[in-house]
Amino acid sequence: MRRFIGFVVAVLLLSLVVSPSFGEVKLESAPLNPDFVEYLIKIKSGEKSYGFMPLPIDIGKHKKEGFKAKVSLPSRYDLRTYGYVTSVKDQGDYGTCWAFASLGSLESHILRFSGSYYDFSERNLINRCGYDDPWNKGGNVLKVMAYLSKGDGPILESL
Repeated sequence: MRRFIGFVVAVLLLSLVVSPSFGEVKLESAPLNPDFVEYLIKIKSGEKSYGFMPLPIDIGKHKKEGFKAKVSLPSRYDLRTYGYVTSVKDQGDYGTCWAFASLGSLESHILRFSGSYYDFSERNLINRCGYDDPWNKGGNVLKVMAYLSKGDGPILESL
């Protein structure tokens, strides 16, 4: 599968270079999210991150403005009322709320729609997400997506 993906990427890159219809191709990097730049400065100065790492690119400007629900929403919705919340966990003094929140949400979703209770390992997600020092530098949805998309988990806490 990796060879196939590598081949597709190579063909696409080659087509950009060779294709006369594109003319001069100028590649530019997306501008960095100012919150991410501020986060990097704080980390380099030795300040501890307490969980959330801003996304490198600001995706907020791509959201649709003026969204209006097509149905009326209840004034209150609490998963605890329906028994769709899994057990409370403790992240200790680490900036790993991103892992606990993500897996807690997944556990609740599975419980809600299948009735099956799972307790997934946050430690496995943190250790195998593929980023340097995920225990002390915070995280975001990109770390969780990297972990889940490469098929490393989630695994059960009991394993």
